[in-house]
Amino acid sequence: MNFSIAKQSLGIRNMLRLQAERRNAICILSAPAISDLNGVCDELIVMDNGRVAFAGDPEDLRGAARGGVLFRLLAADECDRVIGALRPPLPSSRQPVVLSSVLKRSGGQVAVRVVVDHSSALAEENRGNWVEVEPTLEEAYLWFRTFRRHPS
Repeated sequence: MNFSIAKQSLGIRNMLRLQAERRNAICILSAPAISDLNGVCDELIVMDNGRVAFAGDPEDLRGAARGGVLFRLLAADECDRVIGALRPPLPSSRQPVVLSSVLKRSGGQVAVRVVVDHSSALAEENRGNWVEVEPTLEEAYLWFRTFRRHPS
């Protein structure tokens, strides 16, 4: 996203929030990118096959994902090996790790963020190499859609 589009998006989000607050109104947004909801909504509803899967404060969604987002700074030459090791062995019924972002940094380093199940081997055994970080709203949504425990 270029700076101009990001600036316009921020302006629209701020305008929607301000108008809803002034009028004590409810504003319903359907967003293909959950990042568009950052700082706009006080309550978030996630639908799954026509049913409410989550309803609450966006911070509650982020709270549920805490402990499930890890960060690691890698040398460029080790990136393929480390990311390749995250893939589950075949056949696998469940993906234990979802790659959230890979960003190249100056100096040849690569910043990697992954979303993991709290009980995954990566989350439990390899913490020495990974740092637990605060989930973004997008990562919390990804964690929720991938790893949440379905109510009985």
